[in-house]
Amino acid sequence: MPYVLAFCVITLYLYFRFGKKALAGALALLALLVLARGFVVMGVPLLLVAYWLIKDERLLPKIGGGTQKRPDATDRPGMPTIKGRFVTLYLDALSGKITGMVARGPLVGSPLIGLSQDKLTQLRGHYQKSDKESCALLEAFLDQAFPAWRQAEGMGEKSDVSMRAGWARSVSRHEAAQVLGVSFSASEAEIKQAHRQLMKKFHPDQGGAEILAAKINMAKDRLL
Repeated sequence: MPYVLAFCVITLYLYFRFGKKALAGALALLALLVLARGFVVMGVPLLLVAYWLIKDERLLPKIGGGTQKRPDATDRPGMPTIKGRFVTLYLDALSGKITGMVARGPLVGSPLIGLSQDKLTQLRGHYQKSDKESCALLEAFLDQAFPAWRQAEGMGEKSDVSMRAGWARSVSRHEAAQVLGVSFSASEAEIKQAHRQLMKKFHPDQGGAEILAAKINMAKDRLL
């Protein structure tokens, strides 16, 4: 009896700590031990339960599973998205509105729209030292949300970071699809249309930022 109780406790720990597959493995081990003792009536059902736990994700909720992949909190299907190391921007191709969130570092998870100008400029100072691209992306948001922020900081109309689109790193095909807000299997016509709509709102000549235009152009070139 003590062995059975200990096994149950260990099994529950494995489930809550490592997830369903660990539980399935423990049940499979128990089934083999039972079968080795000749208890076929008990062993076979245990093996079947272990198999179903692995194959059918609906049998148990994903309570445990430290190794299971979590969806990216910054993913918004269909919304043009530009991800930097520390900040993620969302682009509305219809209104030209820029929103976003802090993806990493200080204030992680905070929507940019909810942060004060002082908080945002503090973040900008941090990004300027650690990641030029994130700095340029944040400046693009600041330019729209707080048009006078540069004057308040004693800066000119554009900073060196804003003007140097060369800070923009290249994008993968997956990232390129996110930037344009299209599916990974989008047609050439869909890609060009998405690119055209975004450039109408976010090209520097339309009041957009160099970094945004660079990313949008990179995305189109990567997908075509």
